[in-house]
Amino acid sequence: MGIIKTVVCAVCVIGIISTMIDIVSPEGNLKKHLEIVIGLILLLTMIYPFTGKDFKISLSRELNTQSDSTVYNEIMEYESKALLEKTNQEMSAYLKNKLNSAAIPFKDVVIKSGKDEYNQIVIQSVTVYVDREDERIEKMIASELKDTKIDVIVGDDIGG
Repeated sequence: MGIIKTVVCAVCVIGIISTMIDIVSPEGNLKKHLEIVIGLILLLTMIYPFTGKDFKISLSRELNTQSDSTVYNEIMEYESKALLEKTNQEMSAYLKNKLNSAAIPFKDVVIKSGKDEYNQIVIQSVTVYVDREDERIEKMIASELKDTKIDVIVGDDIGG
């Protein structure tokens, strides 16, 4: 950003000087030559910073460098795990609410989710812990989550 600020200041100063020279210079050939020289100086002032070897604009290189870093990968992995956990919690709460509204007794609902090859969240399995078996549970969950493995576990053993 410092280079751009310097270029803008230099162009402004040269612009002011060229205007003063244009006003003071006499009419004729000399004025035309002075305008050409001042125009070239102004052009060189604007181009010079971009010809230096330290000047680089490469967004793709910056992005690739960032994505290759381990910190970036760790952050993305953490966010992915947090998103999957949040999905599990919200889906579990949703299914618990559906079971409660249908007056189906249950102890717990555990959701397991993951990502597919397109990086989309997929509910892999639903486990419902109950005291006694009720066929309405599987039908209700299957109507909400098609192609999802549903386990109904009867007994006191609540996993997680």
